[in-house]
Amino acid sequence: SVEQTVSSFLPNAVTYRLLKQLGGDDPELKVSLERNLAAGLQSLYVAQNLDGGWGWWAGDPSQPHLTAYVIQGLGEAIKAGYGVDQVALQRGLDYLASNLNQQSQEQVGSIRSQLNVRAYILFVLSELGQPDRGRTVALFEQRAQLDLYGRAYLRMALEHIGDDERAQV
Repeated sequence: SVEQTVSSFLPNAVTYRLLKQLGGDDPELKVSLERNLAAGLQSLYVAQNLDGGWGWWAGDPSQPHLTAYVIQGLGEAIKAGYGVDQVALQRGLDYLASNLNQQSQEQVGSIRSQLNVRAYILFVLSELGQPDRGRTVALFEQRAQLDLYGRAYLRMALEHIGDDERAQV
């Protein structure tokens, strides 16, 4: 599944980044990480839907939360200095931005669930240097409806946009 691919890919990207940052000299580990990253990226590229998002399995309808998870993984690969297909990345970012434009009633799940996903998407977009200040501040006004993890993502998104006052609330 796409989720399993990202769940194995993401720690490899973080490890690869840390290995480089710390100046680690383990050629065998580096080769293994590079091989796993390349395989994971290729699997993700193949599973991307025409609308730019990802579903649970290749060919499944795109899911906003899962697409944000994939984009977060691609962002970690970029931070590690690993090459990422910019077209695939941009298509995923466009899908997320488009999802934020949809009306809540068009989305599946409870309002609380939708708001938690929105917080996660806003966090991921801000991590990739594409913050949405207006929607992040608007979500802050609905923070009481967020679960704890949703509030944590919102806080990190607020920090990324430099809104320290709201981030401390």
